[in-house]
Amino acid sequence: MLIRLIGQVAIVGEDGPVVITAPKLAGVLASLASRPRAPISQRELIERVWGDDPPDTVLSVLHTYITRLRGLLRRAEPALTIDRVSGHGYTLNAPEDRIDIHLIRQLVAEATDPTGTDDDAALKRLRRACELADGPALAGVSGKWAEAFRSGFHRERIGLLTERYRRELSVGRHADIVDDLASIVDTEDTAEPLLALLMLAQYRCGRPTEAVAVFETARVRLQDELGADPSAPLQRLHRRILQRDPDLFPVTDRAVSSSARSVPAQLPADTVAFTGRTTELATLDTLSRSKARLAALVGVGGVGKTALAVHWGHAHRRQFPDGQIYVNLRGYDRDEPVTPMEALGRLLTALGFSGSDIPDDAAAAGDLYRSATADRRLVVVLDNAREAAQVRPLLPGSGCFTIVTSRDRLTGLTVRDDAQLIQVGVLSARQSTALLTRLLADSDPDAAPRLAQLCGNLPLALRIAAARIAESPSADMARYADELAGRDRLELLSIPDDPDSTVVANLDLSFHRLPEAAKALFCRLGTLPGEDFSAELIGAVSKDADSDEEVDRRIRRLVTAHLLEEHHHRRYRMHDLVRLYAAKRSTVDMSEAQRHTLTDAFLDWHYEHGYVTPAEETNVFQAVSVLHDHPRVWRLVMPLHGVVNAGRFPDRVRSLAGNGLRRARLAGDDLGVLKMIRLSASAAYKQGDSAGAIELGGEAIAVAAKLNDNRELAIAYGNQGINIGTAGDLTGSADLLIKAIELLPRTETHALTVYHFALLQDLVKVERLAEAEKHLSALEESCRVSGAPANLARVGISEAALAAARGDFDDALATIDQALTIAQRHEHQMLTFMTMNRKSEILLQSGWPELALHSNDIEQTFARSQKITALLPVALTQRAEILTELSRYREAIELVTELRTEKLANTPFSQPRLHLVRAIAHNGLNEPHAALEFAREAADRYAAMPWPARREEALWAMADAHIRLGDLEAARECLTVADAISSPANNRHRQRRRRTPAVNEAASAS
Repeated sequence: MLIRLIGQVAIVGEDGPVVITAPKLAGVLASLASRPRAPISQRELIERVWGDDPPDTVLSVLHTYITRLRGLLRRAEPALTIDRVSGHGYTLNAPEDRIDIHLIRQLVAEATDPTGTDDDAALKRLRRACELADGPALAGVSGKWAEAFRSGFHRERIGLLTERYRRELSVGRHADIVDDLASIVDTEDTAEPLLALLMLAQYRCGRPTEAVAVFETARVRLQDELGADPSAPLQRLHRRILQRDPDLFPVTDRAVSSSARSVPAQLPADTVAFTGRTTELATLDTLSRSKARLAALVGVGGVGKTALAVHWGHAHRRQFPDGQIYVNLRGYDRDEPVTPMEALGRLLTALGFSGSDIPDDAAAAGDLYRSATADRRLVVVLDNAREAAQVRPLLPGSGCFTIVTSRDRLTGLTVRDDAQLIQVGVLSARQSTALLTRLLADSDPDAAPRLAQLCGNLPLALRIAAARIAESPSADMARYADELAGRDRLELLSIPDDPDSTVVANLDLSFHRLPEAAKALFCRLGTLPGEDFSAELIGAVSKDADSDEEVDRRIRRLVTAHLLEEHHHRRYRMHDLVRLYAAKRSTVDMSEAQRHTLTDAFLDWHYEHGYVTPAEETNVFQAVSVLHDHPRVWRLVMPLHGVVNAGRFPDRVRSLAGNGLRRARLAGDDLGVLKMIRLSASAAYKQGDSAGAIELGGEAIAVAAKLNDNRELAIAYGNQGINIGTAGDLTGSADLLIKAIELLPRTETHALTVYHFALLQDLVKVERLAEAEKHLSALEESCRVSGAPANLARVGISEAALAAARGDFDDALATIDQALTIAQRHEHQMLTFMTMNRKSEILLQSGWPELALHSNDIEQTFARSQKITALLPVALTQRAEILTELSRYREAIELVTELRTEKLANTPFSQPRLHLVRAIAHNGLNEPHAALEFAREAADRYAAMPWPARREEALWAMADAHIRLGDLEAARECLTVADAISSPANNRHRQRRRRTPAVNEAASAS
């Protein structure tokens, strides 16, 4: 666990960071963490957080904040505490290395200790410290103390960055750090030590013009902002760069001796404005100094593999005094690939062998090559390899370092020759923008990110775009980006009169090297909409394959060629431009009828799978937008019902269902019409639009009746029953659910389980307990045969609800614990949530509010789950009720106020509970006018449902409010009606004298 003061104040535990968004609460934690294990008085805390004008209630607020922080720390790591100390103060009991700013200071002290570790270890510590120090301290926290703290840390950070990059330069890593330094200087533009280090790094990288430009920019800014000139040391460095002073290079990198002038230096020219690749360059650096003597740079065509190898080679030529050899193997080229014998001839010639000295036999030539390179410090770049077999004979002897580049994954080299694979991906958005800015003098900072995105962050595409903009006097970034967005991107990303300088030509080289079966699959995937593809979907559209193994072989071939990427287990995607290319190829290599057939197969596959998995969600949303006008698009929309059931994107899904409904009606597809009405109703239900859900549910019943299909009609009844229940009509809901259960075929075990479960909840609420008992065995049977063992937790939830409704809370708690065990054993998050929620409710009914609050801590338990989002308002409403039982009335009202923005907490079913909570809380705060209003509304709504137990509680709250207002007669009337209800579920409340003393007095008088 780490307490984070840099950036937003946060507590980082195993489940991720808990950000403290409340500024004052963050200020209290920051103040304590600034001096861990040292007492800080209340007075000092108040001065730091509230300044000179604290509120009258500041001590109470401070105590509340300390309590909240203790709870957050305890959940993250129980060993960390905030202890009260004598003299009205507090101490954060945490080691310094668990607080980021103290850990940074510790790392810096260890790295700069002259008796400490070696340079590599010191640099590692400084790098780790810089990672932690990435940002301002106490973001969002205001006040004089926070500003002073921020300012002091900023000075520390500048010193840390200066020391780190000074050491990086001292070990010759100027090429690796120059881009990072440039980004830092962009924000710290008056920090002269960093400016000097950036200028020196740029000079050593062969970019003196950029170094001079950095100085000039800094000079103008210092004059404008501070009215000062650059310091004398910075001016001296500027003059030495202008004079091309060789002494600015490390001693080992200065002029090459005359004895080395005959060594080969065959690398092509370094790439103009090389950008990014810090991680890949560092990996090559590490490998070149280790026992691993073979690195393979692999990636899609145009990603910059050759540029990376050449750039690294130029930056490290002093590391290889015996020379640099480069061979283009033309593995992916218009011409035939270079044979091993031809390549060996070039390699030996580069080493000084004449034609007559080179054997004609490839094996003998390989032996001579390895002997000639043994124990030499030589770097060999084998560019554009087609396969491992082409490379293997060309590997030099010991002591040399070889870099191979290829569009193939070269798995054989990894397995047999210990090659270290370096996957070269596209640039980041920031790096792409930086590259465009360097290539174009008049770059547009607003248009550059959009242009980079349209180029897919692919270096080849970025450079083509920059060249097209630069060659046209009227072109600019924004206009060219508009053209790319509105026209054929692949056509525009080309250079006139240079057919090889196009994205299409580059991808053609990869495509034409594929076997025919892999080509066919590539074209099929180009036809399909969506962002990515599951392996199962790919199998479904590969009807010509003899087996699943054959499909897997085709997929692997596309992955190996970097035309497809496995970004998650058995899920595949294409780079944006590769996808456009695949779509273009499909129009050439496939007929229109074939493409329509594939689209239909795509729709049917998703419909038959029944629901959309989280991994498929974004993919389906995008596919629906592409197939917006397809007459059967509803088959793609319908599986989104699982997304809606989880409470996510109801607005979006309702809109898509509306479009699917229009398309189905135009096509005369009655089943599609029914499915889309049903999905629209589900979305309306999750939007909190009970009236809309009920209206659509009625339409679904009418359409299903016309279909003469008992299954569909039963589902329409069942769903409408649930809709009506959310509107507060529990009796009507139960009646419709009973109809659904009677109509459903016994084979529909899942629907039967859902409807039996919903029916039981309704029957318990309206206290038709005998009837509920009869349905319990039917629920158990449907759960047993459903094939989902976790469903038995539903039986336990229902049994516990029945026991609690009878007032048998011990039995209810034992039963709900068994249900919770079942749900957790089968890792069913939704049922675990529901079971924990019911347990919390029973604990509250049985008089254990502290335990109920602990069981209600559902957000923490399910923090990473999207499946329970829709139920969170239910749990939070219950928490508010528990808080009233604990006399934490103000917290309860605050929570209810927050819930008023939650649609699902404000349905006709849920809203009375919020009213009841507010009534009890306002009574507790002695605000009877407000309490009476809310209690009366809750009582009326519960009477209409009907829900006797809840109505009785609302009547108690009304009586309490009347007593506080001095109206004993009205209070007695409320109590008389409540006593007539006398719900068994409230027996324990009566026994524990839940009524206030005043209410008891009124009851006695009556």
